[in-house]
Amino acid sequence: MNLTKPSLPPVGVDATAFYVQSLSAYMTMSIVGPVTMSVANTVKRGLLIALSVWYFHNLVTTLNALGMALILVGVTAYSRARQREAPRVAPVLANEKGVGDPG
Repeated sequence: MNLTKPSLPPVGVDATAFYVQSLSAYMTMSIVGPVTMSVANTVKRGLLIALSVWYFHNLVTTLNALGMALILVGVTAYSRARQREAPRVAPVLANEKGVGDPG
């Protein structure tokens, strides 16, 4: 590969963008956890596919539509399961941190 002077600025921008994306992914993972991050990544990929279909007027096959529908069903199921688990998990976490323990 021969890098010429005109191609260096785009490579620098790409490298910087990749570094910032990686850094933000690690920071986000430290806040939300790996499963939530994986679900968010799946949503991101689904949105990119939908935007690609819209912007580039790509043909949507039955398999593509089924995949996008599966993403929506999976994310909805994960969100509902997380909402149902939240009331059960919060008291356990509070007790592990010593909240409400006397002295």
